[in-house]
Amino acid sequence: MIRTIVIEDEEHSRKMLLDMLREHCRQVKVVANADSVQTGLKAIVEEKPQLVFLDIELQAETAFEILEKLPDINLN
Repeated sequence: MIRTIVIEDEEHSRKMLLDMLREHCRQVKVVANADSVQTGLKAIVEEKPQLVFLDIELQAETAFEILEKLPDINLN
């Protein structure tokens, strides 16, 4: 299983992606989803996913802010 997090601030888009992953990507296990930079960063640090679906614009912030705030990560 591929431990995955979905970070998307638009609820309908997040739900659509989660539904598509469940239906078409059985090897993907969504361990968390988030709707902001703060909740996304927290989910990444806590869950240590192998894959992150990350929207670029998250409310008034951007996905790049998550990447800048992440501690050192191993991208294997």
